[in-house]
Amino acid sequence: MGVDPNVRFGEQLLLGASFSGHERNHLFLNQDRVDYVEVSGVSGLDHLGDSRAFAVLDYDRDGWHDIAMVNANAPLFTLYRNQMGEREGARGGMVAVRFEGGNRSSAVSDRWSARDGYGAHLLLEIGGRTLLREHRAGEGLAAQNSATLRVGIGEAERADQLEIRWPSGRSSDTTAVPVGTLVTAYENPSDSPTGTSFVFTPYGVPPTATGAPPAQRPLVASSGPPAQSIRAAQQVLPGSRGRLIMYTTVATWCLPCLDELPALNLLRATFPTETLEIFGVPYDEDETLAAHEAWSDLYEPPYQILFELSSEQRESVIGGALDALRVEGLPAAVVTDSEGEVLLVRWGPPSISEIHMLLEGLGDAR
Repeated sequence: MGVDPNVRFGEQLLLGASFSGHERNHLFLNQDRVDYVEVSGVSGLDHLGDSRAFAVLDYDRDGWHDIAMVNANAPLFTLYRNQMGEREGARGGMVAVRFEGGNRSSAVSDRWSARDGYGAHLLLEIGGRTLLREHRAGEGLAAQNSATLRVGIGEAERADQLEIRWPSGRSSDTTAVPVGTLVTAYENPSDSPTGTSFVFTPYGVPPTATGAPPAQRPLVASSGPPAQSIRAAQQVLPGSRGRLIMYTTVATWCLPCLDELPALNLLRATFPTETLEIFGVPYDEDETLAAHEAWSDLYEPPYQILFELSSEQRESVIGGALDALRVEGLPAAVVTDSEGEVLLVRWGPPSISEIHMLLEGLGDAR
């Protein structure tokens, strides 16, 4: 991302400018305790946002860990839904545990653990194997994970034994925990509604009465309703309208604009023009047509630069990106549907997965 050098340092901080860019996130999957495989790209977690904190949760209660990510710039917040459970043959068996420590006061207790139970150790015995997990607040910067600890048990129908070792030194255990169970563990049984140390309830959310799938939403919504001038900008677009139209801001002096060309070439090779059209929007109003033509001849970008845009049309794209991303810079990408409704605003080109998700939201997965 290019940061406007004319904006003062303090203002850049307030606007959310990134001072440690190009540090992409990484995601690794455990391969049955033997090895790890990196899935950063396909997951979307390696985007260009300047990430600051993450937390692990299961917001859709399907038993698979999801990730909430907060960035210093834009998008400020991103929620990643884990779709591994939708693979054919996926083993999604799990047991979830919530902890209720016995200390009900704000003072330190020499008898009971803290109310949230952080620091407790969970031991699950499954078919002769013992799994050990620690109940921790979180690993992200100033971020807290979901208070529910989920443990995958593969194809097992139950956990043979569940033991809690509390920070106070106390312990409690139970047996025969069915797969898909939410176990609420009480260090002090008198706090339990049943008077016992463990309460079993189903973990998953029951299906709705209609069974209708949730409505698709744009991957990243714009900061406001779609600008009429973005629709008006389509009046100068050549040819027919694609299902999606992407505008990327460009200037001949912009080095990041050169860095994004391989990713744009990959998008162009992946999606036909009737699915995705890509156009460049001149960022610097002082640059001439001849300068852009010479730049295009030299670097051969996979898009046509829209010199025909009026000042108002050009500013609608640049201003729309500024409103959504909170800091002026380039290259920024604005993706709309064929009618001009803004579906995505982000720094740099979207990934192939993001384009597929936008197409799915339009009812077209091609």
